[in-house]
Amino acid sequence: YKARGFMKDYVSLHNHTIFSLLDSTIRPRDLFARAAELGQSAIALTDHSSLAGIWDCFKASKETGVKEIAGVEFNIVDDLSNETDKLRHIILLARNHEGYKNLLLANKLANDNLIISAAKKVIPRIDWKILQDCSQGLICTTACGQGILSKLINTRREDQAFEQAKRLK
Repeated sequence: YKARGFMKDYVSLHNHTIFSLLDSTIRPRDLFARAAELGQSAIALTDHSSLAGIWDCFKASKETGVKEIAGVEFNIVDDLSNETDKLRHIILLARNHEGYKNLLLANKLANDNLIISAAKKVIPRIDWKILQDCSQGLICTTACGQGILSKLINTRREDQAFEQAKRLK
């Protein structure tokens, strides 16, 4: 693809590193080196509920010349007081300095609202209020198969997916 120029303008906005436990084995330096090898100008870091890799990605960005886009894949629920509320994924990306500060705040608030799953897994969460309060300077995407829209679409609840998309907008 690189030889034909397909990868030059491509920017991957959903990437996990070793800081997304049990999801990835790639080190930030290797992620950025591969992006540089493919001729990409930027790449996003979206580890699960964590900004732990941000410094390593910053250093790798400086070494490779590939722009770092700071982000997090959050677990979002409708109601933080309901510990059985269904978890869905959402990605927030910082588009500027204000967005980065709001990403830090959302991450802190997610970790203030932990639940422990039946499998003894610690799960940081945000809700719609946190999302709204921290939305300035952020770009929101709907993540993966566990995303806020894909779960609805995959269960043929397109009307609800459309309503959620309007709410996200």
